[in-house]
Amino acid sequence: MSYVLVVDDDAPIGRLIKMVLTSEGMRCEVSPTADEGLELLRLAEPELIILDLRLAGMDAPTFMTSARDAGYAGPILLCTAVTGEPPIVADGLIKKPFRPEDLVEKVRELIGE
Repeated sequence: MSYVLVVDDDAPIGRLIKMVLTSEGMRCEVSPTADEGLELLRLAEPELIILDLRLAGMDAPTFMTSARDAGYAGPILLCTAVTGEPPIVADGLIKKPFRPEDLVEKVRELIGE
């Protein structure tokens, strides 16, 4: 069973992503803060991190650097409502609002399913 970590401070979006991915047979944890996300990352390494570009308390580039420094080598999917190109490079990008089937397709592509 694939494990996906979602780091997004928008609770409804986090719940939606978890619902969609668990309905597809994936295990999913949602963290509302970057610090909690890093702690969850240390407890069990996910196959994929879905990361909100705009987090309260820690920006996405700092989170990505911290995750890599902690040894995470898997893909990171940015999830953002920001228009245009995001200011950082990740393994994938999905724009809010998204269709659930587009999210599943992107997740499966990045984890190799």
